[in-house]
Amino acid sequence: EYADSVLIAVYKPATSPTSESFERRHRFDIAFNKHCDLRAREGKTLHVLGDFNLAFTDDDISKTRTWFTKHVKLPPQGFPGTSVQERCLHANLLSDHHLCDTALNNTLRPCKTWFPEYTGLNQNLDIGMRLDMILSSKNMITHELGSCRVLSSLRDSDHRPVMTTFEPRGEKPRFVTEALLHCLQEEQGRVP
Repeated sequence: EYADSVLIAVYKPATSPTSESFERRHRFDIAFNKHCDLRAREGKTLHVLGDFNLAFTDDDISKTRTWFTKHVKLPPQGFPGTSVQERCLHANLLSDHHLCDTALNNTLRPCKTWFPEYTGLNQNLDIGMRLDMILSSKNMITHELGSCRVLSSLRDSDHRPVMTTFEPRGEKPRFVTEALLHCLQEEQGRVP
């Protein structure tokens, strides 16, 4: 928490192809949106980041889906992480708090952030989904967004970290830690 903003990190539960799982996710999404409502009433800028376990649009999913087989019977809600219900609650979070996905305001097409096993091979084949996001206020994105990118060379997990920088006009970026600086240098091949 900062003087003028609140960072909310989230790891939303993944849904499985059962109606019970969708109901659990629905309850979580409603409770999470209410939590964001309470934090927003404090008058601070809201930033929400983490693993949303949601492909908000069909563009966030690769055309090849090796993690999904035709033998799995889907519930009426559809494919987990892509249901209309999950997407609507996410859209409500965005509109209620004037949030934007920082990756969508980048000049490049957003990259996938999650890859099924074998993650390295599937990343090379672009088989996966974009589940990890950084959401920030439209005002900050309009006036202060520096960049947003996926650190795709960091392959210690099935998820890839997302990094957004904000650069207030006329100022240098703040809050760059030594660990983050090392990751950036490694990403650009400048670490011996």
